Amino acid sequence: MAARKQYSGLWLLLAFALAVTAYYLREQERTDPPTAVEQLEKFIEDSLPSEGEDLIADKLTEVVLSGKGYDVLKECALEEHRHNDGDSFHVRHGRDTTEFRLYFVDTPESKYKTYRDGNDNGKRIDEQGKYFSGLSRDQTTAVGMVAKKHILKLLRRQEFTVVTKWDNVYGPERRYAFVVVDWNGKQVYLHELLVAHGLARIHTRPATLPDNTAASRQREKLKVLESLAKEAKRGGWCLK
Repeated sequence: MAARKQYSGLWLLLAFALAVTAYYLREQERTDPPTAVEQLEKFIEDSLPSEGEDLIADKLTEVVLSGKGYDVLKECALEEHRHNDGDSFHVRHGRDTTEFRLYFVDTPESKYKTYRDGNDNGKRIDEQGKYFSGLSRDQTTAVGMVAKKHILKLLRRQEFTVVTKWDNVYGPERRYAFVVVDWNGKQVYLHELLVAHGLARIHTRPATLPDNTAASRQREKLKVLESLAKEAKRGGWCLK
């Protein structure tokens, strides 16, 4: 009987020690200072306006779906996928799921990658950083990570509309599209919102808007939004 009590006491002591260790590790996680990359991402996030405080929102195009040649997919939802990022994501529409890529814009890579064939995305990151007035690779990927978090959070919290001609992005696995979201009580284009928040460069395939606005006019509108983002030091423009 004494041996059994002693054995039980040892188990209680061990359980207590494990609980104390777990508590200590949790506290360490809470008190460890943020890394340089985390600090950088926080700085970029702090440059972005909340929805109700976005003064540039009035400059965004109010969407009118009056043009021909597009399919309009309503009540779409984000499909969680490891390849989702700031300008390309998997979308559930009806019974189908498609990966769509935004027209007009390119968000920076969210991290440096080396591929199986030995190539990497370093050159692309350098090009993206140069566009944002010469950001380092760490700064550029921080902008990409914030863009990814910012946009996926926005798409998770609402149903949205996809407008597409089903143009291929290199192959049929991805298709170009416009994405329409609610922002500040207004239906706006996601690619414009990205530029207005300083989270994307004006780069990649253009297209006529669903209201028949020419691609050249839309590009000029994006340049205006980009100038406003620079003045307000939003997103990637807050680092220079």
